[in-house]
Amino acid sequence: MKQVIYTILSILILGFTNSKNRIDSNELNSQSVDTTFVVDDASIKLIVKKGKLILVEKEYFLDNEIILDTITHERTKFIPEGSGAIGGAWITYYKNGQIKANGQTKNEFGCWMDSGLFEYYSIQGNLIKTIHFDNWKNERDGCHSTVHDITQKEFYTNGQIKAVKYFQSAYEEGEQNPVGEWKYYNINGKVILTEKYKMVYFKRY
Repeated sequence: MKQVIYTILSILILGFTNSKNRIDSNELNSQSVDTTFVVDDASIKLIVKKGKLILVEKEYFLDNEIILDTITHERTKFIPEGSGAIGGAWITYYKNGQIKANGQTKNEFGCWMDSGLFEYYSIQGNLIKTIHFDNWKNERDGCHSTVHDITQKEFYTNGQIKAVKYFQSAYEEGEQNPVGEWKYYNINGKVILTEKYKMVYFKRY
């Protein structure tokens, strides 16, 4: 997604005849601009009025590695893994400033992919879900033979575990197969239901 955003940003910059790699909203002049660009078959409508940028139904790449969602007014802060890296950690904030989600992509086996722990919160600040990606491969085809072992935990508002679910996904296909033993709990922590699914991918040593 970030590469697409950089592409969009470059086009917007050309529209402003600005050679900088980002548009500083403090430097926009007071004239009104209403222009439509087409990137990857998607129309992007850019409106600048009285020095303020409004981007209709799309995200905009602000200064300091921040993406603004102009519909929900949520902001996502990116922390690149290194200079020029297309992946790294990210944090999304609700409009009120509360953290909505966080996670990261890492360069594993030659490709950037979701890796490690992801956390999701309610607008009140309660942890509602975690997803953990454990990535591995048996074949020699680089990242294209990666398998994701995924553990998803869901929580009640009081912090009690609500469900534990397992998935497997192959990097190329992007599918998400339910696997292992799923458990559902009541609000007091008692198991109320279990479901069992067959494993799809197996490690070969």
